[in-house]
Amino acid sequence: MIGDNPTGKGVQGDAVDVTVWLARNGHLLKDSPFEELFVRNVLTRVRGLDFRALGAQYRFIDDGGRTRYCDFVIQEGEGVRIAVEVDGYDKRGTGTGMSRSDFVDWQRRQASLVAQGWRVIRFANVDVRDQAPRCAELLGLLLRDERSKESHSRSLEQRIRELETAQERKVAEERAKYGQERGELERLRAELALARQAGKLSGEEGRRLAELEQAQQQVKVLERETNIMKTTIWAFTALLAVVLFLAFQSRGPSEGPAAASQEARGAAALQADAEPAHEVAVAAAAPSLAGSSCEVPLPWTLAHERVGQVVAIAGPVTRVAIREDVRGRPVFITIGQAFPSRSRVDLVIWQGDRAAFQPLLDEGLEGRDVCAFTEVGQREGVPQMVLRNREQLELRLGRMAPGAR
Repeated sequence: MIGDNPTGKGVQGDAVDVTVWLARNGHLLKDSPFEELFVRNVLTRVRGLDFRALGAQYRFIDDGGRTRYCDFVIQEGEGVRIAVEVDGYDKRGTGTGMSRSDFVDWQRRQASLVAQGWRVIRFANVDVRDQAPRCAELLGLLLRDERSKESHSRSLEQRIRELETAQERKVAEERAKYGQERGELERLRAELALARQAGKLSGEEGRRLAELEQAQQQVKVLERETNIMKTTIWAFTALLAVVLFLAFQSRGPSEGPAAASQEARGAAALQADAEPAHEVAVAAAAPSLAGSSCEVPLPWTLAHERVGQVVAIAGPVTRVAIREDVRGRPVFITIGQAFPSRSRVDLVIWQGDRAAFQPLLDEGLEGRDVCAFTEVGQREGVPQMVLRNREQLELRLGRMAPGAR
């Protein structure tokens, strides 16, 4: 049953309470006071909720490849996966509520969560504030329903058997090494006890969650090409040394100064032949260095060809703006042609990272050349690069950015 539980502790004696959870995750709730209110007023009233299973600002990829964030998730084993959204009527502060584009975006977000196997429940800000017991009751019933499903119990039992077998074989020899497995075993046993205690509820069947693919990966840049260039230089050097050695060995004692002079001229000619060949090899490898750093950046016009790669992109800044209408209040730095043209690159600095870039922003960037070095993403067909630390953005003093002309 659902009841008041102001400590926020689950049934386990060592469960994390709400104070500890907020100390670890409170920074994720800074954009909305209602999210912290939801934790304190609603989640602390859900009996049996283990705060170790609670996550905030859960990142997922929607069906359009766009990065999204869910306010809260409750995840126990492989069977219990609940997504919670805390919504306001007028997110943009226009006084008119949700626009048509907001509604379409909301529907797509909801559909992506459901399609990925999450059971979604939404609460209005006003209910979180004024109807906390009712919200806690609804969430508690949903949690019981998910825990009561036979598939959830089976998955917990199977994992417990696996861990028990592993412990029986190894714990006698390496007790400390498998402390983490013992901790997971204890947690899974507690979750199984909760699942067995949960009463059966009527209602729609939960969909199974396909493992969420987090597609944001960073790659190592140009290591292979750099090694090829180094190998080419060493090969030409070794070849020149071998040829000179063979020429010296083949010269007889009777050849005298004339032969020595001829050999010297031949060696000089060979070195002259080798040097252009070396330069050709270096020149062939040099293009691979483009984009490896802000010393040799790619022009902004080629950013769309490098989506998913970590490269240096340079160009002239045409516009700097703070998007007050976007959650997180990001700074958008436009390189190339001005919005709304798609022939541009957007550099994005989120509010939480802005302090590191503020001195550079205060100098004024419009009309100046900059270089950004990070992964190239894409949003609505426009290349986009998210800057997290100051080293990823460089002001190109006294340089003409590639593609600026």
